[in-house]
Amino acid sequence: MENATKALLIAAAVLIAIVIIAMGIRLVASARGSVDQAEDLSSSMEISMVNSQFEAYEGTNIDVSRVKSLARKVLTYNNRNENKKITIKRKDDTKGISSSIKINEWINNLNQHSNWEYKISITDYYNDGTIKKINATLTSGSGNEGAEDS
Repeated sequence: MENATKALLIAAAVLIAIVIIAMGIRLVASARGSVDQAEDLSSSMEISMVNSQFEAYEGTNIDVSRVKSLARKVLTYNNRNENKKITIKRKDDTKGISSSIKINEWINNLNQHSNWEYKISITDYYNDGTIKKINATLTSGSGNEGAEDS
Protein backbone atom coordinates (compact mmCIF):
# COMPACT_ATOMS: atom_id res chain seq x y z
CA MET A 1 0.00 0.00 0.00
CA GLU A 2 2.88 2.28 0.80
CA ASN A 3 4.30 1.78 -2.72
CA ALA A 4 0.95 2.55 -4.28
CA THR A 5 0.74 5.83 -2.35
CA LYS A 6 4.23 6.81 -3.45
CA ALA A 7 3.38 5.92 -7.05
CA LEU A 8 0.25 8.11 -6.89
CA LEU A 9 2.24 11.01 -5.44
CA ILE A 10 4.88 10.69 -8.19
CA ALA A 11 2.16 10.51 -10.88
CA ALA A 12 0.48 13.62 -9.43
CA ALA A 13 3.82 15.47 -9.34
CA VAL A 14 4.51 14.53 -12.98
CA LEU A 15 1.02 15.64 -13.98
CA ILE A 16 1.45 18.99 -12.19
CA ALA A 17 4.84 19.48 -13.88
CA ILE A 18 3.28 18.80 -17.30
CA VAL A 19 0.48 21.32 -16.63
CA ILE A 20 3.01 23.96 -15.50
CA ILE A 21 5.18 23.38 -18.59
CA ALA A 22 2.13 23.59 -20.89
CA MET A 23 1.03 26.85 -19.24
CA GLY A 24 4.56 28.24 -19.67
CA ILE A 25 4.63 27.34 -23.35
CA ARG A 26 1.22 28.93 -23.87
CA LEU A 27 2.33 32.08 -22.04
CA VAL A 28 5.47 32.38 -24.19
CA ALA A 29 3.46 31.86 -27.40
CA SER A 30 0.96 34.48 -26.29
CA ALA A 31 3.73 36.96 -25.48
CA ARG A 32 5.35 36.31 -28.87
CA GLY A 33 2.03 37.05 -30.58
CA SER A 34 1.73 40.31 -28.65
CA VAL A 35 5.27 41.31 -29.65
CA ASP A 36 4.52 40.52 -33.31
CA GLN A 37 1.35 42.63 -33.15
CA ALA A 38 3.27 45.49 -31.57
CA GLU A 39 5.93 45.29 -34.30
CA ASP A 40 3.25 45.30 -37.01
CA LEU A 41 1.56 48.31 -35.42
CA SER A 42 4.89 50.11 -35.11
CA SER A 43 5.72 49.42 -38.76
CA SER A 44 2.27 50.59 -39.87
CA MET A 45 2.59 53.80 -37.85
CA GLU A 46 6.06 54.44 -39.29
CA ILE A 47 4.75 54.04 -42.86
CA SER A 48 1.85 56.39 -42.10
CA MET A 49 4.23 59.00 -40.70
CA VAL A 50 6.50 58.79 -43.76
CA ASN A 51 3.59 58.92 -46.20
CA SER A 52 1.94 61.86 -44.41
CA GLN A 53 4.99 64.04 -45.20
CA PHE A 54 4.17 63.71 -48.90
CA GLU A 55 0.38 63.45 -48.68
CA ALA A 56 0.32 66.97 -47.25
CA TYR A 57 1.24 68.27 -50.72
CA GLU A 58 -1.58 66.54 -52.59
CA GLY A 59 -4.13 68.76 -54.30
CA THR A 60 -4.72 71.12 -57.18
CA ASN A 61 -3.29 74.59 -57.78
CA ILE A 62 -0.19 73.88 -55.71
CA ASP A 63 2.24 76.79 -56.14
CA VAL A 64 5.85 76.36 -57.21
CA SER A 65 7.29 77.01 -53.75
CA ARG A 66 5.33 74.06 -52.33
CA VAL A 67 6.24 71.89 -55.33
CA LYS A 68 9.93 72.67 -54.75
CA SER A 69 9.49 71.85 -51.08
CA LEU A 70 7.93 68.50 -52.04
CA ALA A 71 10.77 67.82 -54.49
CA ARG A 72 13.34 68.53 -51.76
CA LYS A 73 11.55 66.13 -49.39
CA VAL A 74 11.58 63.46 -52.09
CA LEU A 75 15.27 64.14 -52.69
CA THR A 76 16.09 63.76 -48.98
CA TYR A 77 13.95 60.64 -48.67
CA ASN A 78 15.51 59.03 -51.76
CA ASN A 79 19.04 59.72 -50.50
CA ARG A 80 18.18 57.81 -47.31
CA ASN A 81 16.21 55.00 -48.94
CA GLU A 82 18.13 53.61 -51.90
CA ASN A 83 15.90 50.53 -52.19
CA LYS A 84 12.53 52.31 -52.10
CA LYS A 85 12.88 55.56 -53.95
CA ILE A 86 9.92 57.80 -54.68
CA THR A 87 9.57 58.72 -58.34
CA ILE A 88 8.12 62.05 -59.45
CA LYS A 89 6.20 61.64 -62.71
CA ARG A 90 5.73 64.71 -64.85
CA LYS A 91 3.70 64.99 -68.08
CA ASP A 92 6.39 64.09 -70.59
CA ASP A 93 8.29 61.61 -68.42
CA THR A 94 7.93 57.99 -69.43
CA LYS A 95 9.50 56.66 -66.23
CA GLY A 96 9.57 59.69 -63.95
CA ILE A 97 12.52 61.09 -62.04
CA SER A 98 14.05 59.81 -58.83
CA SER A 99 17.76 60.57 -59.12
CA SER A 100 19.28 63.47 -57.21
CA ILE A 101 20.58 65.04 -60.42
CA LYS A 102 17.22 65.02 -62.19
CA ILE A 103 15.27 66.28 -59.18
CA ASN A 104 17.79 69.10 -58.63
CA GLU A 105 17.54 70.04 -62.32
CA TRP A 106 13.76 70.20 -61.99
CA ILE A 107 14.00 72.35 -58.84
CA ASN A 108 16.36 74.73 -60.66
CA ASN A 109 13.91 74.92 -63.57
CA LEU A 110 11.04 75.63 -61.17
CA ASN A 111 13.03 78.57 -59.75
CA GLN A 112 12.53 80.33 -63.08
CA HIS A 113 8.74 79.86 -63.12
CA SER A 114 7.24 81.17 -59.91
CA ASN A 115 3.79 81.60 -61.48
CA TRP A 116 3.30 77.92 -62.36
CA GLU A 117 0.82 75.78 -60.45
CA TYR A 118 0.58 72.01 -60.25
CA LYS A 119 -1.79 69.22 -59.42
CA ILE A 120 0.01 66.80 -57.09
CA SER A 121 -1.31 63.26 -56.63
CA ILE A 122 0.09 60.05 -55.21
CA THR A 123 -0.53 57.31 -57.74
CA ASP A 124 1.41 54.22 -56.69
CA TYR A 125 2.58 52.45 -53.54
CA TYR A 126 5.10 49.73 -52.72
CA ASN A 127 3.74 46.43 -51.36
CA ASP A 128 4.39 47.55 -47.78
CA GLY A 129 2.27 50.69 -48.29
CA THR A 130 5.02 53.29 -48.69
CA ILE A 131 4.67 55.79 -51.52
CA LYS A 132 6.26 54.81 -54.81
CA LYS A 133 5.12 57.44 -57.32
CA ILE A 134 3.90 61.04 -57.19
CA ASN A 135 2.39 62.71 -60.24
CA ALA A 136 3.11 66.42 -60.73
CA THR A 137 0.92 67.85 -63.49
CA LEU A 138 1.31 71.48 -64.53
CA THR A 139 -2.13 73.10 -64.36
CA SER A 140 -1.35 76.76 -65.06
CA GLY A 141 1.48 79.14 -65.84
CA SER A 142 2.67 77.84 -69.19
CA GLY A 143 1.08 77.31 -72.57
CA ASN A 144 3.30 74.27 -73.09
CA GLU A 145 3.72 71.92 -70.16
CA GLY A 146 6.56 70.15 -71.92
CA ALA A 147 8.64 73.29 -71.38
CA GLU A 148 8.94 72.39 -67.70
CA ASP A 149 10.91 69.28 -68.53
CA SER A 150 13.60 70.96 -70.58
